[in-house]
Amino acid sequence: MTRTNGVPAATVVFEWGILLSLACVPSDISQQREPTQTDATPTAFPQVAIEDSERRELASDFVADVFKIHVYFPRGYAEMMDFLPVVYLLDAEYSFGAVAYAIRRMVKDSLIPPVLLVGVAYEVPYDEYYRRRERDFTPTAAHLDEFPNAGHAASFAQFLSQELVPFINRTYRVDPDDRTIMGLSFSGLFSSYLLFTESDLFNRYVIVSPSLWWDDGVVFRYESDRWIRSKTLPARIFLAAGEQDGSAILRDLQRMQEVLAARSYEGLQYRVRLFPDETHRTVFPLAVSHGLRFVFAGGG
Repeated sequence: MTRTNGVPAATVVFEWGILLSLACVPSDISQQREPTQTDATPTAFPQVAIEDSERRELASDFVADVFKIHVYFPRGYAEMMDFLPVVYLLDAEYSFGAVAYAIRRMVKDSLIPPVLLVGVAYEVPYDEYYRRRERDFTPTAAHLDEFPNAGHAASFAQFLSQELVPFINRTYRVDPDDRTIMGLSFSGLFSSYLLFTESDLFNRYVIVSPSLWWDDGVVFRYESDRWIRSKTLPARIFLAAGEQDGSAILRDLQRMQEVLAARSYEGLQYRVRLFPDETHRTVFPLAVSHGLRFVFAGGG
């Protein structure tokens, strides 16, 4: 494995307008799983590596799976004395490289502090990837005709809290009290689930196009239970979607904004944003840029 800059290189304000009149349509469910596709074409040549990164494997007793952990270091990490905030990225299969690049440029422009990026991936064939993410990111066994593996978010949350986070804390030079989670769609649903059920695990959230429609809006029931337990929610949250996103996602994102505004949790700072001309599958890069700036520095 080669090394670069001292670390291994991996071979690896709310505007709704007419959107409020939209009704839930089946496309919101169909967006969670794309049509069957073939896996990447094998090649005899070396794959492109991401500079300043490394890949680890971490077996879980809670999920009975071996997760592939993609780690991206800020430039000069080997010489740094500071303990870094950690950004945990779900669905790292498709987004790790893009998010790593965006973070590097934002750090260079002093828009966010240097961070350690930790991506959680499966590295399995395409269809199996979708089966595992529905297993890990959905909190209840619902919609089983479409998603027969659903309902094991609690086990995945245990993997994060009792296995992955301790591993990162003891392996890298990080601040154990500064953690961000980022998720899109089903992983945005899971991030929202954590916000109200395991709120001590993360203090910053970038939640994009979350599937809050899941199980008749079960996340809103989790929020209601949280409000009964505590009127304090110390977190910075960036919620976003594309204006051309699924109608149920847009409806429920507005509902979440209204709930958070009505609650006025002590310690909570949040922003909800719609991005014009963006869809469920195109909004994430913009949301990453604006979201990280908001949760770290109040921009976005």
